[in-house]
Amino acid sequence: MTPRTYYRLALMVFALLTGVYLLTASGHTYSIDEELMFGVTESLVLRGNFALDTRADGATSDPTYSQYGPGQSIAALPLYGLGRTIASVFPENAYPWLTRAIVCWLNAFVTAGIGALMVLAGGWLGYAGRAAVGTALLYGLATMAWPHSKTFFAEPLAALLTFAAFALVIRACLPATYAPTAHLLLAMAGLLASLALLVKIQAGLALPFLAMHVVLQIGLCCAATMPAGRWRTLSAWWQVPILRLALSRLAAWTFGVLVALALIGLYQATLFGSPERSGYGTIGAVLSNLFISYPGERLFTLLFSSGRGIFWYAPPLLLWPIAIWLFWRQRWPIALITGLMAVAHLVFYALVKYFGDGAWGPRYLNIVLPFLVFPLVAFLAGLRGWRQTPWRQAALLLTLLLAFPVQLGALTINPAMYIMEVDRRDRYYELQNSPIIGHLSIAAAQLAQWYAIHAAPESAALLRGFSYSEGRRSQGEQLPRWTLPTADIGLRPPDRTHLSLHMGLLGCLPEPLPPADVHIALNQTPLFHTTPCPPRVYHLLLPARSAQLTLQSDPWQPADAGIERQGRWG
Repeated sequence: MTPRTYYRLALMVFALLTGVYLLTASGHTYSIDEELMFGVTESLVLRGNFALDTRADGATSDPTYSQYGPGQSIAALPLYGLGRTIASVFPENAYPWLTRAIVCWLNAFVTAGIGALMVLAGGWLGYAGRAAVGTALLYGLATMAWPHSKTFFAEPLAALLTFAAFALVIRACLPATYAPTAHLLLAMAGLLASLALLVKIQAGLALPFLAMHVVLQIGLCCAATMPAGRWRTLSAWWQVPILRLALSRLAAWTFGVLVALALIGLYQATLFGSPERSGYGTIGAVLSNLFISYPGERLFTLLFSSGRGIFWYAPPLLLWPIAIWLFWRQRWPIALITGLMAVAHLVFYALVKYFGDGAWGPRYLNIVLPFLVFPLVAFLAGLRGWRQTPWRQAALLLTLLLAFPVQLGALTINPAMYIMEVDRRDRYYELQNSPIIGHLSIAAAQLAQWYAIHAAPESAALLRGFSYSEGRRSQGEQLPRWTLPTADIGLRPPDRTHLSLHMGLLGCLPEPLPPADVHIALNQTPLFHTTPCPPRVYHLLLPARSAQLTLQSDPWQPADAGIERQGRWG
């Protein structure tokens, strides 16, 4: 396949994933972390600085700054501008909702961008388009990357910058790359690798391994310019042209890194008084309070726990042991870097106190998730049909059957709903209390409720326009209820059987308000009107077909009768 074909495939994957993510977008933030980063975006637009607006009047005499890096907030500026423009044509109270909804699209574009980069990186390494696209779709649709595309957390953007730096080094060191282009790509790779620290300071963990990646790729590139076998001799590496090529390319990458680090130092010196002081504090203070003394339990949690284990929340990684072995045989330098990145992040997050609760799966591992998934390109490249590779096909099918229900649970139910109800250790270590089981159970209950309201035969359902039950709710009593000015009841009688409906109404309102005048309609056809004060019971014989009974009355305000209750009632 030609390079242009891979670019087209990458664009198609980006468009597909973006469309899917926008269709499943949440339109809101989930946590205070996201709100703080959104607050910085808003401050940059409205006040032109990084200070959070902590007072109702907008004054910031003592500026308060977010502890999180500004990268996510800066990246969201175009979307905030779009949201602000759209909100200008709606009522003023819609402004905060619309701006948040559109700003939260950022991770949809970011995660789709990672998928597109996977296609390109796979193509640059010589893998077939089918394998590269398949790897991107596994990452984008079968792992926790999909649910996290709905959030405004910073891990996806840090992952994009880090993986882009990794992929650009591969592209720069291809034999067909012109020297000036290679230097530019390496400088961009260094810049992106360090800019990831502006998004998440923890992204700095990847820098040593990206530097190793650069050295390995430059070494392989230089070896390719030597006569066969000469690269094995030490003297061959000391030739001036070889040294010049290697050092100039390494200098280009280092230059990009230093430029980004200078920007980070300037930002931190301006806001926090010192280049080495971040929003979390000085490096020494952070390190002194960062680590825990029981990493074994945390490592188990990150890998295998039913509440946090990455193998549960990214089922394609069950194929990782086979994939990394195949990848090593085919592209050992790339396999080495992806493997070291995975191990380093797992060990680091097994040691630190903070683990990103309040999200779907091990949130912090989203930074390294592209590097964990990318070796699967070697696994997919080896598929040859059911007859030739039946075990690989079966393993892939099994992981897909596991993956989609897992992600569906996160896409349909807000993670905060379940997290607030179940103790953390129960969620982590008891399978029956896993968020995966909990979310699917909640989704099934809501689906059953929707069916009961809208489709169940031989039933009556309160469709809309009713307040909460005033009966014994602990025992499931649905009545009595206040209605709103208009209330609808769905009726589905047995087939070919007229429905006999007995309905009690009370229209006596608190003094000095007059009794309610209620109009009854069936499928928008008026039946009668009445003033049920004192209360009355009505017996209706209705046709043998599904129908909607509507109760309509003049609205009244409880405050008019001295009752402390909000809303307009019927």
